[in-house]
Amino acid sequence: ISGLIPLAPYIIAEDAGSAFRYSIIFSLATLVLLGIFSAKISRQNIFKSAFRMLLVGGLAILAGILIGQFAGHFGI
Repeated sequence: ISGLIPLAPYIIAEDAGSAFRYSIIFSLATLVLLGIFSAKISRQNIFKSAFRMLLVGGLAILAGILIGQFAGHFGI
């Protein structure tokens, strides 16, 4: 199920560019929701937990994009 969130836009969108943007947006929104859910279960601050999840997950997404561009630049 977790892989469906970033891949679903590629099934629905008309072009890869918009699918890429929607994939990032859906992934970041899901990370916020997971942060809220985690905070409710562990009885922590909702905003702090959501922000932490968004920051860490967002950095992971950014790292994946940069590594993909680097690899593509060298034809890997």
